[in-house]
Amino acid sequence: MRFLKFVILAVTIGMVSCNDQQQPAATVKAEQPAAPAAPSSNLDQRGTDNLLSLISSYYELKDALVATDAQKADVAASHVLSAAETMRHELGNTNEPIRAKLDTVMTQSEGIVNTKDETCDKKRAIFEQVGDQVFAIAQQAGLKNARVYRQFCPMAFDDKGAHWMSHEEEIRNPYLPKTMLHCGEVQDSL
Repeated sequence: MRFLKFVILAVTIGMVSCNDQQQPAATVKAEQPAAPAAPSSNLDQRGTDNLLSLISSYYELKDALVATDAQKADVAASHVLSAAETMRHELGNTNEPIRAKLDTVMTQSEGIVNTKDETCDKKRAIFEQVGDQVFAIAQQAGLKNARVYRQFCPMAFDDKGAHWMSHEEEIRNPYLPKTMLHCGEVQDSL
């Protein structure tokens, strides 16, 4: 009898401890990390998508300048131009401040394509202006959760300094890629 009581006690303890280890499904879900929020802006979904496309094309241009590849820079600048044209067209007659900045981006992107410069130095000077305008558009649109990092190198353009945007925090300097690839700092993010 004593042995039977011991077995019943052991089985009961085992069942209780197993039940303690199982959590309701709702509790398990609540403990999982939340997915990062999707990028959003004050624009409608189509406008936000167009803005993200413009920024993505800008990153392509930045990467071409980091590689000091004039041909890739020209192709990427034409992609920036196309993305800016699409975004401007989609905005129609609304949001004049953003449309004006898009006009500037289109003009500057054409300037990069039309500048014959194998060292990319002249293209980089125009690129700085493109980046300033694209970042201003993103700010004006209230872009959030897009992992856009605004970076700055104080040594660019003979210590005048210059900004650029990146999709990652790691510094890959498009202005001084051969001598100071990692020179710079993140100054802002969207």
